[in-house]
Amino acid sequence: MLRLIRLELNKFRWGIYLRNAAIAAIVVALWCVTSIPNEDTSSYKSAFSAISSYARGTFIVFSSVLMSRMIIDEYRNKTAGVLFTYPINRKKLFIAKLALLYIITFSLLVLANGFVDLFFLLMDAQYNYIPESLTNRVLLEEAVSIVLIALASTGLSLIPFYFGMLRKSVAATITSSFILAMGFSSGIHLSWSEILISAIGITAVGIFMAALAIRNVETQDVQD
Repeated sequence: MLRLIRLELNKFRWGIYLRNAAIAAIVVALWCVTSIPNEDTSSYKSAFSAISSYARGTFIVFSSVLMSRMIIDEYRNKTAGVLFTYPINRKKLFIAKLALLYIITFSLLVLANGFVDLFFLLMDAQYNYIPESLTNRVLLEEAVSIVLIALASTGLSLIPFYFGMLRKSVAATITSSFILAMGFSSGIHLSWSEILISAIGITAVGIFMAALAIRNVETQDVQD
């Protein structure tokens, strides 16, 4: 499986998508420093919650774009037929692709959320957006929250794969991710244990939906 993941990693042109991810993170950062101060945010916890909502919404949709390019487009462009002539189990190929997408999405979300937090804090040091003092405890809590919320958001990002595979549709993949992003982009005010439980539950749902999408892939005609 690791060999398949490495092969997928090497064959995909990541440069343009990493550049677009960086641009998206910068846009989110600029949006946060202009919108959050206007919301009369009085605490870092509230500010970080707003930043998290913008970041995860953006990268849930971004993940669906990657998913479309890596998987759905292979059906639309009929390159999946060539891929499936290889002496490799089809389900293993899909699992490798989805595992790679999970790793990439999680990593990008953690990095983007951390970058936007840092940018906001640098601007806050200059313009004093938040009246309360910034403590090491606040920073530690935010670091843990970034990782836990990224786990939940990445699990959520697997769900659009099911809708995309129904009709091999890029539009369905991206539209469903946008709806999910809108539905789960509100601020999260939960304890670490609650976020962790949510992350496990959402990831389980995402994996289940992905499994449903590929359950018949061994017998399914590429032209369907």
